[in-house]
Amino acid sequence: MATPQKTLARLFTGKPAVTNRLLQRWNVVLAVLYAAEAVCILLFGAPYNVPLTLLYQTRDSLQTKLSGHAAAAPAFHQLTEVNLACIVGAFLLVSALAQLFMATVCRRRYETNIKQQLQPFRWVQFALNSGLMLVAIALLAGARDVASLLLIFGAAAVSSLAGLAVEAQARDVRTQNPARWLAPVIGALSGLPAWATVLLYAIATVSFGAATTLPPLVWWIIPVALVLLLAIGGNLWLVSARKGKWASYAYGEVWYMALAFVAQSLVAWLIYVSVLRPLAG
Repeated sequence: MATPQKTLARLFTGKPAVTNRLLQRWNVVLAVLYAAEAVCILLFGAPYNVPLTLLYQTRDSLQTKLSGHAAAAPAFHQLTEVNLACIVGAFLLVSALAQLFMATVCRRRYETNIKQQLQPFRWVQFALNSGLMLVAIALLAGARDVASLLLIFGAAAVSSLAGLAVEAQARDVRTQNPARWLAPVIGALSGLPAWATVLLYAIATVSFGAATTLPPLVWWIIPVALVLLLAIGGNLWLVSARKGKWASYAYGEVWYMALAFVAQSLVAWLIYVSVLRPLAG
């Protein structure tokens, strides 16, 4: 009977047998699963249209008349509406296409990157995914301003791309270089404002708006997404430090794919259950 100690030992110690053939199978399987999830959500999800607005400053005529001098006031203009299901489907389809390309047309370069222990394809995929995923969560939390959403997307993307810099530094033979901590610090600091902004929108919606308009599952989606993204960061540390089985870069690649799939799938289906599930009857 397998004990927790034996299970952990199998996960962290020993020589992993991860071949290019196995990675390609993972790429194909994940491409199919991501695409299937995206199609299901787009086909069966109920419309959840969210207005996209742009905040700007305008002249306050009444206040100007009362005070006797020019006064300004904030205002907003609705640009368009977006169906949240499209955002969720988008980050799943991005992953499906990325996995498909890495399994086919980009295969040779993908395997070369694995050998060189530097995988730009993955980090570009993560940047797009994390940005779109956080935008979807922000829309669910009450964010509507396009400028704020662009900043959230950019901060999340930069935070993910910092992982590419960490991998590049990990290959540096000067392992005692103090600057090796610069990239992960930048990644953490750039991602923090994006998550803080999402949380502030959720708190503001509950505090100043109609609390019932905030789906209760938001308070689950935010920590679940954050914990899983931190787990990807932990995997990056294990790969960079070459701990146990993570001395094999390919073994870390398997974990990247698994953790990313779990993170995106959980967030997608939590959003679906929260607001996209068609009502009975």
